[in-house]
Amino acid sequence: MTEAEAHEAICQRWETAWVAAHGPLTMDPVPHTFENETFDTVAAYVHVAIEPTVRERTTQGRQFGRYSSRGIVRLRIFADIDQGATRITELATEAIAVLEDVRITDVILREGSVRPGPTDGRWVMRVVTVPFELRT
Repeated sequence: MTEAEAHEAICQRWETAWVAAHGPLTMDPVPHTFENETFDTVAAYVHVAIEPTVRERTTQGRQFGRYSSRGIVRLRIFADIDQGATRITELATEAIAVLEDVRITDVILREGSVRPGPTDGRWVMRVVTVPFELRT
């Protein structure tokens, strides 16, 4: 699996699971984006970014070397400031559950973590990070 295929596989995993729980036809719609797009008319949304960090050789020799690439799936979860901490905590917990401890062919997603993000008077944010490893 290439890095581009791994990126696509992670996006597909997110898309399938998140839309099933929070798609437009559900009781609790929360849209998501993979690009720099914001939603002004929704009460909450998720920005998904897949960020490669390190690639290293795992075998000796120049020919036919094997590599391990690592990175982070960074989910920025935004909610209206008046929804309270419970709502954004629930969304962060659900976001971790979608990706944490999952294996997609050669991609291994690890334990997720949550940290607070900035508040701007309109949005409150939580940042969920899930490290991954691609073994090629």
